[in-house]
Amino acid sequence: GPIVDEVCAAAIRRHTERFPRLQVAPDLPSVQGDTELLAVAIAALVDNAIVFSDTSPPLVEVGWSAGADQTVTVTIQDNGIGLGPKVLETVFEIDHSLE
Repeated sequence: GPIVDEVCAAAIRRHTERFPRLQVAPDLPSVQGDTELLAVAIAALVDNAIVFSDTSPPLVEVGWSAGADQTVTVTIQDNGIGLGPKVLETVFEIDHSLE
């Protein structure tokens, strides 16, 4: 929760010209992990959601779901343009282009 709150506050300050709206689930659980890497990953996803939204104001929602094996999945949804099927196939590969 505190990491997400900090990341969202920083994103709002960085993107003042877009007037982003961020909604964060009030019950985000604590998770174990590298705090800096989690912050970088969440910040990149939130920033991309704001930058690539053609809707004004951009709306970004941060939520979560629990897995059966005590894992937590953090979800970030937005009202942006989305990615085409070809891009989705390779978006998480280390070396790819967005053709």
